[in-house]
Amino acid sequence: MSRQVAINSNGDLMPQIWMTYGELADLMECGLSEASDHVRKERLDRKKSRDGKVRVKLSLTLMELFVARIRAAFDQPLEQAIHDLRGLHTLMQRYEGRDQPADNAASERTDLTARSA
Repeated sequence: MSRQVAINSNGDLMPQIWMTYGELADLMECGLSEASDHVRKERLDRKKSRDGKVRVKLSLTLMELFVARIRAAFDQPLEQAIHDLRGLHTLMQRYEGRDQPADNAASERTDLTARSA
């Protein structure tokens, strides 16, 4: 199986991203006709895939939009995880900063249990 690869002006290999017209319309947040018009206007490469669907090769601008959307999708959960870890770290610091060591707290619990019995 051969893999198509583009080469930019610096001679670097560039990935190719191919999308159906529906996927492209979703990416561009527009209708199918607008996506189709954009493909014609920009003269983007098209090909029919083995599954019978026509796919369009994204331009550099559309690839940047695609990557930005992926990053945005992962940033929110990552930011939430970082926030949660910082909160947990703060709680752990408060616990470690208590006046009594853990051994004394355990013996206090034992005393309270004995008194209530």
